[in-house]
Amino acid sequence: MTSKLAVDGTRAHSTSCSAPIPPLTEDEQVSLISLPVELLDQIAEHLDNQSLLLLCKLSRKLNDIATRAFLKINGISGPTSSTPYRYLVTRLDPPGLIPALYAALWLTSLTSITFYFSPDLKRLVFETRGLADLIQRLEGRVEHLELNFGDVDWWVNDRLQRIRAAKENGEEVHELWEALRMDKTVWRAVFERLLDRAFGKGIKTLMVVNGDKIRDVLIDPDREKREAEEAAAATVLAARAPVDVGLFYKLSEWVHRFFETGQISTASLPPFQPRISRRVHDTYGGLKYASDQRACLKKLDLHSSMLLQPLFFQKTLKIFRTHAPVLHTLCFIGVRVSSGAWQDLLSSITLPALTSFIYMLDTLLVDYPTITVSTLQDFLVRHPTITSLTLYGILLPSQFPELKSEDILPNLEFLEAHPKVVTWLLKNAETLPTLTTVAIRSEYTASWMDHRNSYGDFDWALLAISRLPREIKLQLKLNKEANFVAWITVHVEKYSPEGRSEFPKLTNVKEFTVSCQYLVKLEESTLLDLVPKWVALLPCVEVFNLVEISNQEGTLAIKLADKLGKCCQSLKKFMVEMEEVPIPRANN
Repeated sequence: MTSKLAVDGTRAHSTSCSAPIPPLTEDEQVSLISLPVELLDQIAEHLDNQSLLLLCKLSRKLNDIATRAFLKINGISGPTSSTPYRYLVTRLDPPGLIPALYAALWLTSLTSITFYFSPDLKRLVFETRGLADLIQRLEGRVEHLELNFGDVDWWVNDRLQRIRAAKENGEEVHELWEALRMDKTVWRAVFERLLDRAFGKGIKTLMVVNGDKIRDVLIDPDREKREAEEAAAATVLAARAPVDVGLFYKLSEWVHRFFETGQISTASLPPFQPRISRRVHDTYGGLKYASDQRACLKKLDLHSSMLLQPLFFQKTLKIFRTHAPVLHTLCFIGVRVSSGAWQDLLSSITLPALTSFIYMLDTLLVDYPTITVSTLQDFLVRHPTITSLTLYGILLPSQFPELKSEDILPNLEFLEAHPKVVTWLLKNAETLPTLTTVAIRSEYTASWMDHRNSYGDFDWALLAISRLPREIKLQLKLNKEANFVAWITVHVEKYSPEGRSEFPKLTNVKEFTVSCQYLVKLEESTLLDLVPKWVALLPCVEVFNLVEISNQEGTLAIKLADKLGKCCQSLKKFMVEMEEVPIPRANN
């Protein structure tokens, strides 16, 4: 005999397939929620996602059990003692994740949310709406929100490649295009709604990663409809027979008689031909922004150009203007937009609380139009509150402009930039009076583009640093292997009675850090023979840090420490990957 469990929300009873069971009396009936929690947990483990989502709607107790079981069986790790409100979701999250979280009545506080959107346009809109609703019903503040569209970009790029391949093979691509298109008005509305809900919860940090490819599949249905109507009308007009020349003479005669007599019958008018008129559509008039937002955003971290694309540009400006009083950190990493877009953005915003500005773009093999020095200069002059500045991948001019003011960045303490930018900002020893740390960074380029990234530019930056009348922590961040060994070899060989080097002039440098960014592979012979002599060129160096190197074996670090101890008498501390390596000293 088989049996099954019938659930009506609060009551449960067993039914048999072979013989009827007499109804239970009121005293014999058992409430489902009165069952032990351990038993309910075991029952929930055998249910599918849909059943769990239905079960969580029956009562608060079942909501707790069912939603936690949903998260568990779908591989979503729950909170721990150290992270009481943190849920780690895999990229292959189930489609029902958002409904489950939204239905979880016990989930009332999430201080940090990191969400990876699924690689499908329909799910993208669905998940964006669901995430906005989830944030809206949370009771507490959401301090950190990270939106990652990496899988969406991959999915869109993969579908576009399939379409291109199908075109090359002469295949029909209409269905592929239809599955890839998304209404831009809908996408803008749901995404801006998500941002408004997040700002309404007082988020302090917003991070957006990827999403650049979404614009390649956005369409304007109204525009397509207008273009189709106009194309059809133009086809009809083109198919008509040419106008009879006699019609022109009839029109001339009609006009002549009108001016002579002033009385002309409309019956003598030539036949009326309809014409096409273009209507002007207000594409953005139907969308309104929330006006009741309060300033709360303290850090904006963009790893995507999506918010600077035309579709969201005005919304981004509104975000800056709303949160300007408290926004202290602004990061643009890998953002690829035109120089004109950077000009429009940076010239339109003023952030009185800004203390950290980061712009990083790896241009690789193309001279992509990026932020220009003139645009950057105007922005820096208007923001004297900046204490930390990182510039990597800006468009370097053949000749830098003169600084408009000698007191540019009067509060700057940390500077990381290309050596030409460092030389430009430190042209006068009186500039940047509070600067304490300088990181000179080479830009990554291929070996066949050596002319763009000569280590000789480092020499001019080092010379500018040596003129500063205060102690400086010096960092060299190396993103290019070609010519680096040759460059330090020349400096070591220059340091002789016949030659000159900029390193011995750096008497104000006591802490020296070299970061190879895992791109510059130093051979063991170079590390043991050349690097100690190179570091010894700094006359007052006391601390030497070597980080992000590809060969960091313990035995090699010990050998290097021994070499440094013999070459650098002033060196007191040697560190590899933030761990100190003892320097052996010879007994006198």
